[in-house]
Amino acid sequence: MVSDAPYDAPEPALPVALGAPVGAAGALVMLAAAALWLPVSAYLRGVARVIAPDGWVDAEVVALAAGTGVQAAVGGLLGLVYASSQRRAPTPAVVVGGVAFGIMVWVGARVGVGWVGHETVRQTVRSWGWLCACVAYAQVLAVAALCWQRWRPAAVRVAPKD
Repeated sequence: MVSDAPYDAPEPALPVALGAPVGAAGALVMLAAAALWLPVSAYLRGVARVIAPDGWVDAEVVALAAGTGVQAAVGGLLGLVYASSQRRAPTPAVVVGGVAFGIMVWVGARVGVGWVGHETVRQTVRSWGWLCACVAYAQVLAVAALCWQRWRPAAVRVAPKD
């Protein structure tokens, strides 16, 4: 994931075209992981209230669907970022890179929601449970990259740079 990685691998670990769907699926896993520690339904209602006027998301089902849709869309965009930056590497390097990406997502979310007016969203994103959920999200991407690497062998062998 880092440009100065010690591995000479020109190919991405996960095709960019798969980054968005895997990222969207990872965002749903992220919500499931966050539900272990946090009130996810309140978070999703808060996200829906941020993106749409109150009158549009009065119904509980509409608010949860809108919040989940936004979460999946953001997950898809971040999946594209991951897929375009993670190069083929040995399994431990991809897993550690996934953890680092999850921490970066958490820090980015903490900084990015500073302007969001809904208090529940700010509290959720700034919690340790959300950090664990972000790392779980990134590990979904890392596991998908590892599966792709195993399923589709590299054209060039991944080797340490000299």
